[in-house]
Amino acid sequence: MDDNALLDQLRRYVRNEPLDPLCDWTVLLDALEVARDRANAPGVLSELELLLEFLDQRRPIPQKEDTLVPHAMPPEEMLMYDAIKAVIAHPALGQEHETRFQESLQRILDEASSPALSHLARKHLKKA
Repeated sequence: MDDNALLDQLRRYVRNEPLDPLCDWTVLLDALEVARDRANAPGVLSELELLLEFLDQRRPIPQKEDTLVPHAMPPEEMLMYDAIKAVIAHPALGQEHETRFQESLQRILDEASSPALSHLARKHLKKA
């Protein structure tokens, strides 16, 4: 999939719309990378909004039966980890976005099963 198709799948996921049958957590991982790269461009806020919307999700990530899953943490948490890192790296996180991000981090910290994800959320909450 090209970058725009990847972002489209991520947007469909956060809007709870049907995804491409080939979409699984690895496609969303690639889409988060594209969103991160574009969100870091000067003056771009739509991908930052998309990342924040992703962090608000609380539903399962699609997984195909033949797709390998990470051993370190569940796929949902690996995607959350990458999304958090992308938002942290954003050069111009305004107060409105920061407040929303902090709320997402607190919820993730309360619900995460992965020590690495919990640590990342806790570490950024302490900076606020």
